[in-house]
Order: sequence, then structure tokens, then C-alpha cells
Amino acid sequence: LQFQWVDGVSLKEWLSMHNNTSDESQSQNNKPTADGIDDKLKERLRIAIAITKTLSEFHQGDVMHQDLSLDNIILNTLLSLCDEKKYNVSLINLSRAEVITELQNDEKLEALNKELQDLGYILDALFCGESFEMHLDNDTEL
Repeated sequence: LQFQWVDGVSLKEWLSMHNNTSDESQSQNNKPTADGIDDKLKERLRIAIAITKTLSEFHQGDVMHQDLSLDNIILNTLLSLCDEKKYNVSLINLSRAEVITELQNDEKLEALNKELQDLGYILDALFCGESFEMHLDNDTEL
């Protein structure tokens, strides 16, 4: 097992920076593009896709993260050729991770349900604000 340093900011930090902008700067950044989707929404869609792809790679590698939270998702911004931001996502804090093949069928289903529920809360925070962050706290029961 080998760990590496990951550059970037947590999703929680990113949301804090991008949800607390002034109304004037938000209106400038939310201009619809040729396809009718504003830039802010496009950026959040790219992040959502990157998060789900990374989680899917974990699952394809027979690993359940089991501790998804806004703090455990690291975003590293990359620029594409068209000056659109693309994101590399890393999942950190693998202290609760489990190998899927070592779980019984009912444990697999329970672990997958929890992981998908946490992903839903994360996507809700990404698109609707941090109102559901309390569900992701380890100390808070759902």
C-alpha cells in the first residue's frame, strides 16, 4: 500500500469559495453559453462527473470508500485546450475503506446503499448548497 500527496482543495473548501461570492460576480459568471447552460452549472456538472467517475473506479477495483464527505474529496483543477476547467478528483481518508470481495452479500448491499446515499448528499451540496452537509458528519445519525 502506497500513499501519495494530492494537490488541490477539498470539495468543502471549493463550495465555501464558490457559494459565498457576491451577487454581482455570480451574475457575471452565470451567463448562458451557446448551449443555454450557464458556466456555473457546467462547472458543477464537470465536478459531479469527476466525483462519480472516481467513485466508480474505486468500485471497479473492488473497494468501497465508506467515508465519503465534502472533506474527503479533493479537487485538482486542470485546464483543457478550450480554457474550460476540468477536474481531477481524489478520494482521501481510506481508514474505513473495505474490499468488496471480503464482504458478505448483505454487507455489500448495505455498504453500497450507504455509499450511494452519501454520494447523493454530496451532489445535493454541490448543486443546492451545503444544507445537507450535516448528514455527512460522522457524529450525526441519519
